[in-house]
Amino acid sequence: MTRLPRRLLITSLCVSLLAGSACSGGKGGDSGVAGAAGATGAAGATGATGATGATGSNGVSVGSITGMLTYQPNPAASPLPAALAATNVTVTDVSIIDSVVSTTTDAAGMFTLGNIPAGIHSLVFSGAGWATLRVDGISVLATKATVVNKLLPASNPIVTVPVAASAPAGFNAQATLGVTVSGGTPPYTYRWVAALSNPTAVTLSSSSAAAPTFTTGSLAAVIAGNKAVALGRVSTFDANGVMSYGPDPQLGFLGISAQQLLQLTYNFTVTVTDATGFVKSATVAVPPATLAQGNGVVPLGQTVVANLPGNSTIATFTRPGGSVATLNEAGTANPWFIPDVQGNYSLTAGGSVLQVNANSFTSASPSWQPLLQVHALRRHRRAGLELRRERCFDPGAHRQPDGLLEPAGRDDHLRVRDDRRRGDALQRLVCRLPHHRLQLARQQRWLR
Repeated sequence: MTRLPRRLLITSLCVSLLAGSACSGGKGGDSGVAGAAGATGAAGATGATGATGATGSNGVSVGSITGMLTYQPNPAASPLPAALAATNVTVTDVSIIDSVVSTTTDAAGMFTLGNIPAGIHSLVFSGAGWATLRVDGISVLATKATVVNKLLPASNPIVTVPVAASAPAGFNAQATLGVTVSGGTPPYTYRWVAALSNPTAVTLSSSSAAAPTFTTGSLAAVIAGNKAVALGRVSTFDANGVMSYGPDPQLGFLGISAQQLLQLTYNFTVTVTDATGFVKSATVAVPPATLAQGNGVVPLGQTVVANLPGNSTIATFTRPGGSVATLNEAGTANPWFIPDVQGNYSLTAGGSVLQVNANSFTSASPSWQPLLQVHALRRHRRAGLELRRERCFDPGAHRQPDGLLEPAGRDDHLRVRDDRRRGDALQRLVCRLPHHRLQLARQQRWLR
């Protein structure tokens, strides 16, 4: 017998039951497969407008200017030292009109200007002790720092005033140098240097002291050095017409002109440096003598220089009562003194006697004038004759006080006037053309 499947058997049984008799229920079948997804629904209506968001931050349109300011206290130094920080300098942006934008440099010379609108700016640097400096065309970018470093021109704060001599130092005498210093930052340092043009070489007691001393040369050494042109010397010419100078053979007094006094003066340069490094220089002058008349009548306090040709003996000096004047270098050809009271002073050396009268008058031009100079008044006692010599010259000539007339393109003249006791006068004029030998009056027999 063929075996039917169980499901088919049950089905057959249920069919039989339906036909006439009842049939017991069978087991439920498995779940069916899920249906396909439905179609997309229609779009919903637009929602309501959302709330306003918070305000955003402003855009950035400013930058800054920063930098370092320095200065050089001694820009002429070699080698150049490192620059120093420029402190307390006011930095101002002059491009911003509606407000004042400024700051001051700190101890390191640094500065910063913040919140500067982007654009082209101009800065001005100023302050006590500083020369004002303006810098244009500074470009400032938003959010950027523009760097401006500058070397400022500093105003030298040091003031130097040479100490003026109250009286001539004298020849072969000790003199003290001095300079008054103010401003700047103490302490100060000093450096003294003697001029090469000084009439004699000198040695300073200290080149770094505030007031060093030195000793002037003797008048004999000054004349021998010939730095003061023609002082105590006259011109001579050799056979070839070459000019040279020799001792003045004329007995009398020597004049010291303004030009010669400058050549006799000792000059020193002092350089002062303060603690900050600023440097200032000054020239200190020390004249050893005054202007000199070169004749027998002089004002009080003026140097009198005698000319005793070939003298080597100690001259005898006679002075009026109350005078404490001293005859210096008495054993030379050119002893000198400064009269201090009115009266007659005389010098005697061998058979030569010189006399000078000192009075309390002021000479407007004690040595020589632009047009006419009474250069020397020399008294000679011979047969009752007194000679008075005057020298004239053209203002265009380079005039030397000893009588030498340098070429000036025009005639120079030497006028000699004899005043006789009888009252009659004899005047003789000796002329020369430029570049020709000067015929000195003393070469004539009647002036010897």
